[in-house]
Amino acid sequence: MKMKPNILVPFDFSLHAERALAWAVDLCRAVGGGSIRLVHIIDPVAPVAAGRGDAVPPDARDLARAEASLSDVAARVGMPMAVEARIEPHTGAAILEAGARAKSDLIVMSTHGRGVMKRLVLGSVADHVVRHAKCPVVTIRGVE
Repeated sequence: MKMKPNILVPFDFSLHAERALAWAVDLCRAVGGGSIRLVHIIDPVAPVAAGRGDAVPPDARDLARAEASLSDVAARVGMPMAVEARIEPHTGAAILEAGARAKSDLIVMSTHGRGVMKRLVLGSVADHVVRHAKCPVVTIRGVE
């Protein structure tokens, strides 16, 4: 990894993701530079999987709102960042693809710290990314 890394931070607007972003920002400041790209993946299947059959699938307005919210997060942090929101059914694969497209040197992401049984049933995005990423991945465990 080069000394001023190009970092991808998957961001779901949770406290867990805020901690991962803070870690990435601290790393960039510690090494005197680097870049951060925030990416938010909107899963079009999630509302149906959660039993909310009346949910409307996400559209371009949802993407625009998510990108505006990501820009607000970047402005609050006080560091210039590229932001991206996408509608993808496979969050882990979408994060890996975003990292490859951005030529990321590092992925910094939160983990929600679910137990083994929940992970077996629900799957784990962080686990998928760690196992398949072509670059190093740092996971930051969220507070429960």
